[in-house]
Amino acid sequence: MLAAIEPSSAFLMNPIKPLLMYAVFLAWGWFASTRVDKWLEYHYLPRQTWNGAVVGSAALGLVVMLLIPIFWVGLPVAMLVIAGTFFAYIQYHNAKVRPEQRISMNLTQKYAEAREQHHREKAQRDAPLIFLEPDGTHRAIPDPESSRAKVHQKLAAILGYAMPRGAERLVIGVSGSQAVVMIFIDSARYVLPGFDPKFGVAMIDYLKSQAALDLEERRRKQVGDAHFTLNDGRNHMLRITTVGSTREISLTAVIDPAKAVSMPYTELGLLGVQVEQLQPVFERNTGIVLVASPARHGQTTTLYSLIQRHDPYMQSIITLEDDIALELEGITHNAIESSDNEASVAKRLQTLIRQDPGVIMLSRPFGAQVAQMAISGADETRFYFGLRADDTFSALRQWIKLMGGASAAAEKLDAIVAQRLVRKLCTTCRVSYTPDAGTLKKLNLGTDRAGRFYKHSGKVMVDRKPQTCPDCHGLGYSGRIGVYEVMVLDDAARQLVAANELDQLRSHLRKRKMLWLQEAGVFKAVDGQTSLSEIGRALGKESDRPIALPASVLEEE
Repeated sequence: MLAAIEPSSAFLMNPIKPLLMYAVFLAWGWFASTRVDKWLEYHYLPRQTWNGAVVGSAALGLVVMLLIPIFWVGLPVAMLVIAGTFFAYIQYHNAKVRPEQRISMNLTQKYAEAREQHHREKAQRDAPLIFLEPDGTHRAIPDPESSRAKVHQKLAAILGYAMPRGAERLVIGVSGSQAVVMIFIDSARYVLPGFDPKFGVAMIDYLKSQAALDLEERRRKQVGDAHFTLNDGRNHMLRITTVGSTREISLTAVIDPAKAVSMPYTELGLLGVQVEQLQPVFERNTGIVLVASPARHGQTTTLYSLIQRHDPYMQSIITLEDDIALELEGITHNAIESSDNEASVAKRLQTLIRQDPGVIMLSRPFGAQVAQMAISGADETRFYFGLRADDTFSALRQWIKLMGGASAAAEKLDAIVAQRLVRKLCTTCRVSYTPDAGTLKKLNLGTDRAGRFYKHSGKVMVDRKPQTCPDCHGLGYSGRIGVYEVMVLDDAARQLVAANELDQLRSHLRKRKMLWLQEAGVFKAVDGQTSLSEIGRALGKESDRPIALPASVLEEE
């Protein structure tokens, strides 16, 4: 009897052997509780019977291990006893459940599945672009073998190029012959080479799915938001708008729209003399102010900045807009539906005026009826209107035409603010120079007043070798600022407008030190904020000319 017990006591004295026993029973406990018991409960199988069998097999394995004098024989036999019960349960389980719920015992397949899962998790962690659920959790990236994976990779490359450079929007246009991607950075339009239209449609559908839009609807305008993160660790938003026709489909994605239109009045870019000229206008809380610019030149930002000069807790501020770009605190925003006509907008405006608001902002006049209604309410309310015009005099002519005559147009009109957006020079890599005498003469600058100008570069010297500027990523520009032309109408100016004597009005305003748009731009260049070439681009007739990008720029990112 003592001889039978001696070997067991001996192996218990060996520290390695108890640890192996402990590992076996630890694995048994984990598998029994987290797998077998859960499966039994989920599939309503005889839980008590099989749990008893599993516990019994463990007890029997322990007895076998202790009774067999040779440890290295007893341990494998005990493991077979324990595993035998598990294998018996798996056979029973697979016979009772549906095929897709069966447990696979193919170890090679299990290894392949685990390896594939590891690769998926690694790809998810390393992905440069991840879309987010509304609660901020990560959505799975497409399977690498799927067609959507190529679309995802293309979008990752595009956003990887656009985001560090401060892009404000992307536009994907698809026609019958090709698809084109445009990236708007600091008001300039960069265009990638065209590609297969089918792939362009796939990109649009992929972004629509991220914004929960209807993939089957191709023509009707749809608007939705998609959230994403890049490898910078910050969360961003795309305000996605899609619209189509029988010939083309387009998608516009505004990047972080709240940031794009939110700017304090003091940072718009008005010159000191222009701020002084506008000050008496803003001290009054009645009358009409027009804000004019071509498309995509910051008109919405300026309108929002102007209405935020008013205290929303001291007076009611209301907007009527085609698209609400940003919900401002304390301000009542009203969206105009695409189906609304001039009469319906005029009716809504009339209702709002009856509420005695302090300020009303309209993203555009919407028609003569609406503009004339504003005139009738401007004795008690300040009105801001957006207009599509190149400068203040173009906006004034448009307003005269809209009002049906110069006399009506002059009534209650306080000021017109026209603007363009120009790119700001990157202060890290800008290069100083002195323009030639001919250029200075065209700008009405004498050589003694010119000072030193700057031009864009996009390169910095590192160890005497030119390298891409780390701040502007090679563009030479970073950020943008407004260039303004401000027309403030006093009583004499209104009389000249009413008489439709615009040439005399120009002379009168010039005597009052009004600056033309180009002059304001030159001041920005003299200050080193931008370049003369950028002023020429932004104020010229070809300000919207695209800048071609080679396809290789996405590969370099």
